Amino acid sequence: MSASDTEWCYDFCRAFARTFRAKPPDEIQAAFREMLSAGIGDRLLVDVITMFRETGDPETAPALALQLGELMQNARRDLTVSVESYETVKATRGPAEALRWLQPRIPRSQLAATAPVFYERGADELLWSLVDDPDQQGGSATWLLRAAAYAREEHPQYSHRQGLVVYFSAHRATADERLAAALIGLIEEPELLAGLRTEAELAKAAWALGARDESRRDYRGAMRMYQLARTSLQPTDARARALEAVTRIHGLERSLDALEAPASEVVAAVAP
Repeated sequence: MSASDTEWCYDFCRAFARTFRAKPPDEIQAAFREMLSAGIGDRLLVDVITMFRETGDPETAPALALQLGELMQNARRDLTVSVESYETVKATRGPAEALRWLQPRIPRSQLAATAPVFYERGADELLWSLVDDPDQQGGSATWLLRAAAYAREEHPQYSHRQGLVVYFSAHRATADERLAAALIGLIEEPELLAGLRTEAELAKAAWALGARDESRRDYRGAMRMYQLARTSLQPTDARARALEAVTRIHGLERSLDALEAPASEVVAAVAP
C-alpha cells in the first residue's frame, strides 16, 4: 500500500463518518450495505466502522457501529469484524460483558490466526484474556505479539513482563524472537538492528519499535523508526503499517513538539 493509498483510505473513512454522522440509522445501514455489495475490501470496511464509532455521536454511534459490524459479519464471516464489534460492545457494556460476547464467536482452533487481529485492532488485552496457551496458539508469533502489546501498555503490568522475560530469555534464535526481546528491554536496539539480514526483517523491526516509541509519546523516535521501515522496497505488511502510521501522525496536523508535550501543557496552550 502506498502513502497515497493510505491517505485515500483514511479520507474515505472520515468522509463516511462525517457524511452519515446525523443521518437516520436506516439510511446509514443502507449506505453500508451498498458498500458491501460493491465489493469494497474488508479492511477498509472495518476501518469505516471504527472511524464511525470513534468520531460519531457518543450516544448513538456505538450501537450503530455494532449494527454495521453485524451486517458485515453476516455477509463476510470475517473474524476481524468480530474483534471490531467486541470493541464496540466493550465501549457500551464494559470489558467483562464484551469478553463474554466474543468468546463463543472465536473458536479456540482459530486463536492463533486471530491473535494478530487482536493486536492490529488495539484489543491487546485479548492476547492474555482470550489466548490462554500461546505455546499452542501461535507459538513464538503470538509471544511476539504479546511483547509488542506489552511495549505499548500505558501502565505496564508486571505479570505480563514476567512471563515475557521467562519466554524470551530462552528463545532468541530467530529475528522475531530477538525483536521481542528488544521490545521488552532484554536486547539493546543497536544490537537488534545490527543483526538483521533482510529488508523484510528491518521493516518489521523498525515498525514495531516505532509503534513502541509512539505509545510512549516519543514521536521523534517513532517517526525515525517508521521512516526506516519505509526505506524497504519490498511491499511487506510492516512497510505498509509504517506508511499508515506516518500518514496518521501527519493527519494530526500538529508539530512533534506539541505531540510530545505533556497533556497538561497542551491544555494550557489552548486555554482562552
